[in-house]
Amino acid sequence: MKKEILVYVEDDLLLRDIFEEEMGQYYDVHVFSNPLKSLAYIKEHTGDVSVLLTDFVMSELNGLELIKKTKQLSSTIKCVLLTGYCKNIGSSGELDMCDLVIEKNRLLSIEELISKIKSII
Repeated sequence: MKKEILVYVEDDLLLRDIFEEEMGQYYDVHVFSNPLKSLAYIKEHTGDVSVLLTDFVMSELNGLELIKKTKQLSSTIKCVLLTGYCKNIGSSGELDMCDLVIEKNRLLSIEELISKIKSII
C-alpha cells in the first residue's frame, strides 16, 4: 500500500532526524529545513501531498506564512503547525488556516502526533 506524502519543515536538525525516522514508518516523509524549498516541492507535487507539518519559527517564512501559501496552492492539503509559541503566534484568523495546531512542549510522543494528524485526514 502506498503511503501518504507528508512534508515536514523544521530548522532544528535533531528534530528533523527524529521525526523523519519515526514518521517514516507511517508516511512517505519529505523533510526540509528551508520553507521556500518545501513550498517549491509542494508546488511540484500538489496533487500528491496529503499533509504539511511545519514549525512556526523559521527564517524566510514562518509556519503560518508557509501554510497560507500552501493553502493557496491546494485547499486539500492538511496543514499542521507545530510550535512552542502557541500564545504568541498570531490572530485567530491566521490560525484558522491551520487544520491543527500542536504545542511541541505538550506533545508526549510521535504516536500522539500521528494520531492527531490522522484525526484530520
